[in-house]
Amino acid sequence: MDHSTKTLMMQELQLYARDPINGRSYIASTPNDEIYSVIGIAKFDNRHVASADLIVEWQNDTIIIHHDTFSIPFHDSLVDLGIPRERIILAYAGETMPDSKPTSEA
Repeated sequence: MDHSTKTLMMQELQLYARDPINGRSYIASTPNDEIYSVIGIAKFDNRHVASADLIVEWQNDTIIIHHDTFSIPFHDSLVDLGIPRERIILAYAGETMPDSKPTSEA
């Protein structure tokens, strides 16, 4: 993958960050631009609701999707754009991540 693939991913993130009914949606990222999230803030039944609806990581030219609550999965949209499925890892579905670092032991 190259810079254009990351550009496609970012453009698709913008589409997923459309404002929901009775709310707002934002894209947040880490300072090194490796992890992105779509954050939703809304009001349902007079209750305040805030959630991370999508969490995506860009690592070694691979798109790792850690969390996705959308009815049209983010990876489907990426594949429709021409991004090879083998470059997309669904971490939330248990797919193996590249160079996974062990978590610290408790």
